[in-house]
Order: sequence, then structure tokens, then C-alpha cells
Amino acid sequence: MSEYPEILSFFSVLAQNNNRDWFQSHKSEYEKIKNYLIYLAAGLIEGITHFDKEIGDLRPSDCLYRIHRDIRFKADKSPYKTFTGVYVVKGGKKSPYAGYYLHIEPGNCFVGGGLYAPEKQILKSARMEIFYNYPVFKAILKESDFAKYFGGLSEMGKLSRPPRGFPSNFEGIEFLKHKHFVVASPYDETLAGTARLIDYSIDIFRAMKPFIDFFNGPVDDVVKGGAY
Repeated sequence: MSEYPEILSFFSVLAQNNNRDWFQSHKSEYEKIKNYLIYLAAGLIEGITHFDKEIGDLRPSDCLYRIHRDIRFKADKSPYKTFTGVYVVKGGKKSPYAGYYLHIEPGNCFVGGGLYAPEKQILKSARMEIFYNYPVFKAILKESDFAKYFGGLSEMGKLSRPPRGFPSNFEGIEFLKHKHFVVASPYDETLAGTARLIDYSIDIFRAMKPFIDFFNGPVDDVVKGGAY
């Protein structure tokens, strides 16, 4: 299925009826969403492969997530996610590498990606990369195609103080406070559930390629060095 424009409506209603009985009675609608997401993921993989061979030979299942929430250690016991996304990344969705992400959620649709929640050694390596190659990093953020879509890094999880081991007078010290190196560009919700979302996202992902490459260098250092 190449289109399912009701996708946002489904998640909006699910948010008000987040229980197994409702979900089971609307399972056929969710099957249509799954088919659309498979189509979407396949299109994104194909498009990204044209400018980033490093993502390798991925299948849609490597880039999609289950709708079921992990509620084992959560106060909120709602069983289902009220959003969905496609994550195209070298090694698949569970890999440590930076990748390309498309998010579909009522009131919060965006295209972006980067290095999300890196483990300790990779986080340290990424910060060192920024520290020693700051002019390169700054140039990537200011490049016209990139800046057209992104105003800067997401602030989520940012430290209030600089991490230890770096001089406080470093020009890019604010970037070193980040625990995630990700960016996001909101898109018009009318694109959600359409085939047009593929080409729209690919244009943004192409502009992100230098950003992704910058962080996958330090990830490689850790992975290939055996520390991951």
C-alpha cells in the first residue's frame, strides 16, 4: 500500500483508547499502516542508497519498530505507542551508528536523525571529534542546504555544565554538553500517509549526509577498536 492518509487519525484515536480491546477491534486499520510503513521504508532505503552506500543492504524490517511499548519499568502502562517512525541506519535500527529518521505523530511530525543516545565510549568519542575538528563541524552546521532545514541540534538531555576533561573556554563548549547529537525538521502533516513523503524526506536526508558522516567516524573508532 503506497498511501494511507488516515495514519494520523488512527494514532490520535488510539491515544484516547490505548487498550487491547480497542486495538484488537481496529487491527485491520493497523495492518494497512504496517503495509504503508513497509512501502515508506523501502522507498527511503532505496533513495538514501543513492548518496550513502554505507547504510548497506537493509530491509524495511531493519528500519521499523513494533507498536507495543515496553512497560516493564514504566509508570505509564499504556500498551501501545501513539506514533511511529522509520530509522535508516548502517547495521539496522539497533546499531550504534548515526542514521536517518522519519517520525510520524499527530502534532509532532519531523524528518531528522543523527547520533541518538550513544553509549558512554561513543559519546566520549563524539565529543572528542567535535573538540578536535570543530571548524569542520561548524562548517557542516552552517552549510546552506543543511541550515535550510535545521536550526541547530536538539536540546533534549543537554547538560547544564560542560563535561569533564574539556577546557571551559573552548569555542564549541555548548555542543559538548549534548548527550544526543540529533536534528529535526518539522514537516506539514498533510504529507503523513502519502507517497510524497519519500521524496520530501530524501531531499532532507541528502543535506544531512555530512552530519551523519561526521559522527559515524568516531562511532567507527569505538566499534572497530573493540570498545563497543
